[in-house]
Amino acid sequence: MLDVMQSLRGNSIFKELKAKCDAIGDTNVIPLVEEVVSSSIDRMKTVVIYMRQYTLHDEVHLSRVLDIMGKLLGEENINKLSIPELMLLILTAYYHDIGMAPEVEEVNTWYKFWDSEKLNIREDLIESYKDFDIFCLSNPLILDQINRSISIGNQSKADALKLYLISEYIRITHADRAKSIIKNEWNERIKYKSLDLSVMLARLCVSHNEHALDLLSMDKHFICEQNTFISFPLIGLLLRLSDILDFDSKRTPNTLFNQLYIENDTSKAEWNKHRSIQSWTISPDLIRYNASCESPAIEYTIHQFCNIIDEELSHGNHILSILNNDQEFAKRQLEIKIEFKVDRRAIGAKKDFDGNAKYIYRETKFELNKRQVIDLLMGTQLYGNPSVAIRELLQNSIDTCLLRKSLEDKWGEGYLPKIIVRFKAHGHEKYIEVEDNGMGMDQEIIDKFYSKVGTSYYKSTDFFELRAKSKLSFVPTSRFGIGILSVFMIADNFNVQTKRVLGPYASSDSLSVTVEGQDSIFWITKGTRDKPGTNTIIRLREDNNPVWHMRDIDFINYIKYEIPYPPVPIIVETDSEVKTISSDIINSDYLENIMSQNHTWNYNENVNCMNIDLEDPELGITGKLMVAFLQLFDTPVIDIHIPVKNIVIDSTTYGLYRNLKPNMNMIYEESSSLFIDANSNVSLSNTVNYLFMSRCSISLHGINVPINPFPESWNSQHMQAFLNWPISVLGSINVNSKFKLNLNSSLTQFTLDEVWNNFDYNFALLVLNKMKEVLGDEYWDKLKHILLFNSNSNNFSNAVNNI
Repeated sequence: MLDVMQSLRGNSIFKELKAKCDAIGDTNVIPLVEEVVSSSIDRMKTVVIYMRQYTLHDEVHLSRVLDIMGKLLGEENINKLSIPELMLLILTAYYHDIGMAPEVEEVNTWYKFWDSEKLNIREDLIESYKDFDIFCLSNPLILDQINRSISIGNQSKADALKLYLISEYIRITHADRAKSIIKNEWNERIKYKSLDLSVMLARLCVSHNEHALDLLSMDKHFICEQNTFISFPLIGLLLRLSDILDFDSKRTPNTLFNQLYIENDTSKAEWNKHRSIQSWTISPDLIRYNASCESPAIEYTIHQFCNIIDEELSHGNHILSILNNDQEFAKRQLEIKIEFKVDRRAIGAKKDFDGNAKYIYRETKFELNKRQVIDLLMGTQLYGNPSVAIRELLQNSIDTCLLRKSLEDKWGEGYLPKIIVRFKAHGHEKYIEVEDNGMGMDQEIIDKFYSKVGTSYYKSTDFFELRAKSKLSFVPTSRFGIGILSVFMIADNFNVQTKRVLGPYASSDSLSVTVEGQDSIFWITKGTRDKPGTNTIIRLREDNNPVWHMRDIDFINYIKYEIPYPPVPIIVETDSEVKTISSDIINSDYLENIMSQNHTWNYNENVNCMNIDLEDPELGITGKLMVAFLQLFDTPVIDIHIPVKNIVIDSTTYGLYRNLKPNMNMIYEESSSLFIDANSNVSLSNTVNYLFMSRCSISLHGINVPINPFPESWNSQHMQAFLNWPISVLGSINVNSKFKLNLNSSLTQFTLDEVWNNFDYNFALLVLNKMKEVLGDEYWDKLKHILLFNSNSNNFSNAVNNI
């Protein structure tokens, strides 16, 4: 503490403040400043406990921020500043990061997020706990990692991830926490004479975490008393620049890990071993860093951070020009100058004794050819039939309607989701329009998500935070493709009319978005919608476009096939008819279509076929199935041998037979017949006929996935997730939120993982329970042993044993 206070008293800004206070006989300001600084230093020592990757937000950093302020100002300008300005420069330097050091009790309260009972939360910390709870729920991927680490006994990794979440929460909330600390500990105590500056101190500390141009909303020429002024934007600007310019060997690694993140493990090791920034020069005329780098990754990251500094310097010069154009501020004749860019000439590769650099620096890295990548993503080999673009639009509409329904239910508002799909012809042109009354979009959503390929709102912190704050159980369906970009598979342009829901009875302005190609700038104008929701209008391209050539009935059947279990009513309007596809009744046409396409399912007196209706809201599985297994004289059997007849030829008896046996996802018939060759030699030959081959259509959240989970044994691939049951299954099911089944990139296989195994077991358990209900206990007891004998699946066998 003594060294810090000595450093403070040797600082040029503090010296000028003391001299001016002595000149007017003020005995209050200096003791107050020293008390505030001392308090800050004591508190900042706790940063290391919870912010291990931010250990350099300490007294050294705070002192250097104040030193850099002085270097940026220069002695002549320091002399022209008022006592309250000098005072606030010192206090903001030492208090802007105070929020990085929360109370131990508050952090212990956050740890209760992982306690099952969450007992003994202090009354005054309940709101803090609620905010942390929302933050954690906004990071579900990390929470999943914590739970997985605990489940496999890796408690140290789980603890590290918990600490990471707490550190991140401290970081993103530290500015607001600084305001609270100042309010609780220094309210009406930060004074110059009778003028209370505690509110402005808090405001300035918060401002370093906001956009630079927000400083211009503060008073540029605040009058304290005659000939004594404060320029709050100037103080905020000096704080911002000094904070970011403290960038050298003592601080570089943590700053860059936080801001830019080096992904390569080798680079991380080098970065931790060698602190590349060796020295710096900061003055009104020059900002220069000297760096000797061990790897190009480190040098690249330094240049990236210098880009951030350059942007701040640009904002700073803009703010200074506005201040200098203010007549009252200009009267003070402050001649503050800030460089526009960092001098980077001394940043480079480390050299050996012969002066040879360790590497040649070029910012060369892999770059994607946008058009070729888009062609790959939307090519039929990877993405499927171009008509899936319609599915993409519909799943977007389904998601936005379901999200709005969840929110409106919380708000207590009456809301009925609705989607209308129009397939219309105007002369020789054809159009598709998808209209929904869902959440809609505003400019922020368009900029951050809608226009970004591969960036989904439903995987963003914005969405997870909304879901946590509103306590929504909503799970999105959108997972099958590349979103709105798929429109260009069937069209050259489209228009969107949209208006976003912002809250109960609140919505954004309506927007019209026109896109004339996948490389086109969005043309955004005032829209026409008067109610929240979105209309997407597409003019179909004719050449080699299967959608353009669809008849009305083809278009309706396509939607029925792609969305067999719509969670939101879909009204299909064509020039010839209007059809409503509803989730109230399972699409029987769809199921009949599956049955008609499977000619192996014919009547057989030795096969028991039974219908099953599935409806399990807890598992989120609904559907209709037909299951088949062998039985003889109303009794289940392992296999069936049927002698046909014995034929005697030349004193030799040939026994003809038929065998029925279960195999992987089918029943097969093996039969014998006589074969007579050209020399009149007689022999028996065997033929195999595949019967009751399993086929089940799976929809995820109502949207069809074109994959049969019951493949033939010869058609299954390595590491493919599939069902292997000793019974035959035919039908259609819909799987909702409990099982988030994963697909490979080309949507041709389910991914074999823990989620799939869980689904395999639970689906089998559900089907077998339904079978037992229909068959009765006595029949089931016989069938159970046969199923276990024939089963090659651990998940299926476990389900049988748990009935």
